[in-house]
Amino acid sequence: MPVPHTSQYRIVLQAVGGICVVAVAGLAAVGWMKRENISKDARTGSTPSLPLSLIACGDTAGWIIPCGCTSNQSGGLLRRGSFVANKRKTSEVVLVDVGGAPGGTSPYDRVKFEAILQGELEMG
Repeated sequence: MPVPHTSQYRIVLQAVGGICVVAVAGLAAVGWMKRENISKDARTGSTPSLPLSLIACGDTAGWIIPCGCTSNQSGGLLRRGSFVANKRKTSEVVLVDVGGAPGGTSPYDRVKFEAILQGELEMG
């Protein structure tokens, strides 16, 4: 029997998918850091200098210009980039985005998604 695709159903699927992405990224990052630390320890005899931070972002469904829903909007992608840059000063960072950016089929939706991708690439 097929399950109806209600908005609640889609939200649950997105949440489960996001959790899976974060879990896989976290496991991969931990494995990579362990491998790097083991080889670094073997070469230098030192301990790793920075801890690992896993940052998971979601609901990246923004606007190219502020929508006006609140005052003093400073840009979600800019705030995310500043947060990540500050975190990189004190730890190794693995950043994963669990979705929300692609949506819709209009030319505006495509341009918006490309702008989000460009911002994420510049964020590293």
